[in-house]
Amino acid sequence: LLERIDSDAAAEKAERLIEAVGESPVVLNERRVQLSVSIGLAELSADDDAETLIARADSAMYARRAEARATPQLRSAR
Repeated sequence: LLERIDSDAAAEKAERLIEAVGESPVVLNERRVQLSVSIGLAELSADDDAETLIARADSAMYARRAEARATPQLRSAR
């Protein structure tokens, strides 16, 4: 959760995290493992509760995964 940040800045932070993970392979049992992440972003609206906000972020993440891209995806309240 990012407080007091607009969607563009949140997307930039998510992009940097995606890049950092992608550029940082892990060695596991003497094997190099390349990691990737999918990030879903959702903006809080006045009528949101935690469940709807998380559901939108989750939906955005799965949509991005379906597109097979490691980039953040925003789902608006409407």
